[in-house]
Amino acid sequence: MVYSGIEKRSPGTAKALVRMGFNNVYELKGGLRVWKELKLPLVTVKGESYKL
Repeated sequence: MVYSGIEKRSPGTAKALVRMGFNNVYELKGGLRVWKELKLPLVTVKGESYKL
């Protein structure tokens, strides 16, 4: 999963990963800005709620 705050860097990074041979590369369309606008949950690696 590749993402950035406003989807500026993630498209190029996702393409680079595919060129490097990585499989199952996904890009978060709209970045975290859209995720936050949709009020979708964010959690830490420990499963705890994360606030932006």
